[in-house]
Amino acid sequence: MVVLVSPEDEAELNYAVVNFGKKSPSSDVINIQQNTNAPELEEEPSYVFIGSKLPSSGVTDAMEHAKARKTQEDVIKICKQHRKLLIISIIAAIILLTVIIAVTIGRNQSECCPEDWKIFNHSCYYFSLMGYNWSEAKEQCEKNQSTLVMIKSSKEQDFLNKTVRNGTDEYWIGLTDANHEGDWKWVNGESCKCTETNRLYWYDKEPDNWSASGSIVDEDCAIIKQDGGWSDTKCIDRQKWICEKLMSIC
Repeated sequence: MVVLVSPEDEAELNYAVVNFGKKSPSSDVINIQQNTNAPELEEEPSYVFIGSKLPSSGVTDAMEHAKARKTQEDVIKICKQHRKLLIISIIAAIILLTVIIAVTIGRNQSECCPEDWKIFNHSCYYFSLMGYNWSEAKEQCEKNQSTLVMIKSSKEQDFLNKTVRNGTDEYWIGLTDANHEGDWKWVNGESCKCTETNRLYWYDKEPDNWSASGSIVDEDCAIIKQDGGWSDTKCIDRQKWICEKLMSIC
């Protein structure tokens, strides 16, 4: 005998052979056998085709749990992405705020020089009205948190030249070879390197260390004259001077 069980859901198909043993004929079969002397039914195996099986409640729970877990993983992934974007946004905001604060402070602050000082390229320059020797002039500059001017560029030289050209005075600058003849250095100890091929703004044949009337005093200090040229002269001479310092925040 073959038993068919139709599948209702998609599932794994299972087959089984079930031996029910010798089958008992129904009453109709018995009557037929009695009337016709039909042979006795032989014992034969019965095949049972077991169709698809509906999932049990345990399987359903497992499927629901897997779906819930997948949903939870998606939520965690989205949260991590949002957190990363939030961190980036916070960092960008901090940088922007820092720039805004710096610009604001810069606008509210301005550079300035003391009264009677001239301004050029973020530096302050003082042109004295009276004359001292070179060492005294150097001390006067230091008292005002400055130095005798050290001319380091053609633009600075042009600025000084325009300032002094209309007058009749000569001014000490921060250049001397008092420590070693011929080795001209600025007051900060930096070598000028301006007496050979790169003579800068010296007059022709200057520095010459010239001594009038057989004086034994060398010309070890430099001055800038009315036309902007440099010359060496005795450090004990009395000259006006130029001080220089960086501008300060007002």
